[in-house]
Amino acid sequence: MAYVIEIDNTGYYLRDTSTGLRTQYPTRDHLLYAAGTIAVRSWDRVLEGLTRLEQLHDRPARDPQTTEVEP
Repeated sequence: MAYVIEIDNTGYYLRDTSTGLRTQYPTRDHLLYAAGTIAVRSWDRVLEGLTRLEQLHDRPARDPQTTEVEP
């Protein structure tokens, strides 16, 4: 998901680039609040993904074809 901020003489907009839908906001502050909320949600998803990757990395690898031999 990507969004573009658009400001013209008719108002303040946030456009979803995947759908083309534009949402109009009454003030610049409303627009910035909405954009910030979307950014925080996206960042939360990135952090969740990184946490999952770290957990997978911390687990010992399983290789069913490897056999440990004691000396």
